[in-house]
Amino acid sequence: MAWLIGWDLMLEFTLGATVARGWSGYFVSVLELVGITVPPGPYPAEASGLYHDWIAVLVIAAMTAILVVGIKLGSQVNLVITAIKIPVTIFIIAFGVWFMDAANLPPFIPAPAEGGYGEGIDAYLIPSILGTDTIYGLTGMFTGTALVLS
Repeated sequence: MAWLIGWDLMLEFTLGATVARGWSGYFVSVLELVGITVPPGPYPAEASGLYHDWIAVLVIAAMTAILVVGIKLGSQVNLVITAIKIPVTIFIIAFGVWFMDAANLPPFIPAPAEGGYGEGIDAYLIPSILGTDTIYGLTGMFTGTALVLS
């Protein structure tokens, strides 16, 4: 069972390359706020085509090293990250309440509308995959949720 959990965590952290890419972008943004500019080699800010984000690779390597050391350390790191995320999320919600405009709330669920997925292959591919051709409405909300969480 421990072997299965270890591999599950390894896949979770390793296949989370998009999360590592996001962390890389945040890291570069924080460094730029402090006044440190990262050269384009380790972080491809305006890259096109095939490129390597070396900061994201280092994040994945660090997570893998933590898991290789042991499940206890991985659990402790996960606990620390969660302990940081919860207060930050509560702060953002508490701070954001003051900027909320109640006039933006109605209609809470806009009426459904046809199409709206763009042009070219997007106009055909997204409705085909999701099985719907509506935006807004309850179906559009579930479609957007599926796109964000997939």
